[in-house]
Amino acid sequence: MLKTPLLVTRRITNRLRDIPGGVLLNDVLRRRFAKKGHKFTIQDFDNDISINLDLGDHMQSQIFWHGSYSREIIFLLKRLLKPGMTFVDAGANIGELSLIGAKLVGKTGEVHSFEPVARYADQLEANLALNPFANVRLHRVGLSDQPGDAPIFVASEYFADGTEHNGLATLYRSDERNLREQTITLTPLDEAIHPERLDVIKLDVEGAELAALKGASCQLERHHPDLIVEIGKETCEAAGYQGSDILDYLAPLGYKFYRIARLGKLIPIKSKDLTNFQNVYCRA
Repeated sequence: MLKTPLLVTRRITNRLRDIPGGVLLNDVLRRRFAKKGHKFTIQDFDNDISINLDLGDHMQSQIFWHGSYSREIIFLLKRLLKPGMTFVDAGANIGELSLIGAKLVGKTGEVHSFEPVARYADQLEANLALNPFANVRLHRVGLSDQPGDAPIFVASEYFADGTEHNGLATLYRSDERNLREQTITLTPLDEAIHPERLDVIKLDVEGAELAALKGASCQLERHHPDLIVEIGKETCEAAGYQGSDILDYLAPLGYKFYRIARLGKLIPIKSKDLTNFQNVYCRA
């Protein structure tokens, strides 16, 4: 009896997202239902994609109430990805961007989804099964510059909003992310896939971005794909480098850098412009 009213309410909150102050109103509901254990399968994510959502999860609850979690990146992907292209989604989690990418590149394109955490990969696999996409390959490994195995850690406490954030798994243990989840397999992208073309790579791997880029050096030099890279001061420093090191690594390959702002707007930046957290679009 409760699910139908919630789904009706969701249609309203998704529209409120575009109204000033609407997100704040939505978050009142999101917090209220965070710990009630509600799970849904919706069929209208990005209008026509099916996806399983748990309202107790930080990212999934935002997809349910707001319509998406990675809103600005989705706006950008819709400008970048065309039928026939190849898209790599590294740190795919439950597949929000992999599903969008599969829709955009179409039957003649390819999506390679990298998600090493077993329970997230299981959810991604289930979400793929809900949809008619035959163009997605799930890789249950993490990306790095060397092959091997390593423990991965997750947050041990709930967010202040009452949700569990399952998008914070990292190779680099910290005070906040100190719960060992499992041991994962690592591989360089250059060894994992050998596509005829590679158009866009999204990297959100909680500090392992620089190592993942170094492990994709051949792909970068051959294909010069567009890159969408999460750069956070905390995660970079936990991994032993600065966010500017990512830009310094890519600049000799001809890449220019842009902060991804609201509605996917691109703002040119240099190393000195990096803040504590941003998603950066890199184009050669």
